[in-house]
Amino acid sequence: MTATGARTGRTARPPSLKARAAARRALRRDLRQAVSDLRTGVRRRRFAPMLHVGRLGGPVVTWPDDGTDDLDGGLREEVAAAVLSRALLTSAEPEAWLTREGHPEPHDVDLAWLPVVRRVFAEAGLAPRCVAVVTKNGWYDPVLEERVVWERLRIRDR
Repeated sequence: MTATGARTGRTARPPSLKARAAARRALRRDLRQAVSDLRTGVRRRRFAPMLHVGRLGGPVVTWPDDGTDDLDGGLREEVAAAVLSRALLTSAEPEAWLTREGHPEPHDVDLAWLPVVRRVFAEAGLAPRCVAVVTKNGWYDPVLEERVVWERLRIRDR
């Protein structure tokens, strides 16, 4: 299989370290913006967790988890699959994040949603750029064990 065309006859190479570092910086920038958007968009101190599937900074499909529905793992999987299928209408490479109150560290809500979301993506044959948790204080990715917290977040216009 040739990725660069039949003329050169070269095969596809894995991304270079420089390309992976650039992709990582872009993801961190997008997650930082998601924290800023949550801070400016939600004025209440207490709010319901919400699952987002789509592109960070782009079109998104959301599902509020207000706690009124008793969702077990199977129902969460159906909800995540439905949200993913709607997100695929606007984005070929969706990612997922959960917004909630509190600090960016493991929480029961995360443990209820994130494994289910990862399983739904895997069943669809997709490898999302991230499945993370975003709070007003920062974000974390439990799989990569990466966490960023800000006391005062400043976003500069480009």
